[in-house]
Amino acid sequence: MLIIAMRGLQAQSLSASVVSCSGAYYSTASGSLSVTMGEAVQAYYSNASTSLSVGFQQAYPSLLKQLLLTLFLEGLYDGPSMRKAQNASGNQFTGTVADRINVVLHQSTAPYTVLTTLANVDLNANGTAQTSVPGNYGSSYYLSIQHRNHLETWTAAPVSFAGTAISYNFSEAANKAYGNRLKDLGEGVFGLYAGDVDANGLVNLADITTATASATAFATGYIPNDANGDGTVDALDLILIDNNAAMALSVAHP
Repeated sequence: MLIIAMRGLQAQSLSASVVSCSGAYYSTASGSLSVTMGEAVQAYYSNASTSLSVGFQQAYPSLLKQLLLTLFLEGLYDGPSMRKAQNASGNQFTGTVADRINVVLHQSTAPYTVLTTLANVDLNANGTAQTSVPGNYGSSYYLSIQHRNHLETWTAAPVSFAGTAISYNFSEAANKAYGNRLKDLGEGVFGLYAGDVDANGLVNLADITTATASATAFATGYIPNDANGDGTVDALDLILIDNNAAMALSVAHP
C-alpha cells in the first residue's frame, strides 16, 4: 500500500489517504489527484485553477462522451419538423420531445456485436437527439437506430468515437444510412421508414394485418400500431404501412 499526502497552501493542513498499488483517483472542488501503478503523486493546490504536482501523474480519462444525432421519423414528419407523438389524451412527452428512440453501438467488424444500447433517448421535434456514451468507447462503431414502429436504420459506415463529442446526421442524404435505407421526405430531408409495427425488421403484410386489427377495434393510445403517431389507429396508418410494405423493405446492415 502507498500513502499520499495532500496539503493546502492556504490552510496549511495535512491529511493522508492510502491507495492500492493499482492506483487511484481523487477529485475535490480545488483540483484532482491521480496515482499510477505503484507511483505516489504528491500535489499542492492553491486554488481551483492553479496546481503544482510532484511525481508521475496520469491523466484521468473523461467518464462520458456526448453523442449528437439528427434524424427524422416518417410517421411524425411534417416538414420542416416533426409532430409530437400522441396518446389517447394528448402529447405523450413534454417539452420539445417528439418521441423516443434506442441508439445501439455495434462493433465495426463481423459479427457486428452489440456493445451497448442507449435506451429511451429523447428525439426532439427538430430532429435532434443527444445522449451520453461511456468514455471508454474510443474506436469506430456502427450505430443503429431503433424505434417502436419505424424500420431499424444503421449508419452507412462505422462512426469514429475518438473525440469527446460525436455527431452524425441521418437526414442529409439517403446514403447516410447503410444500403441507402432512408426515405426522401421532400426538400432535401431524409428519414426513417414508418411501418415496422411488429419490430421484426420488415415492413410487410404482417404489419398491415396487425394494424388492421387495431383499426377495426378503434384502438387509441401511444401504441406501435399507430404508425403516424397521432394517437389513433385508422386508415391513415394503414396507407402509410401499405405504401412501404409494397417496397418489401427490410433492415439493411453489414
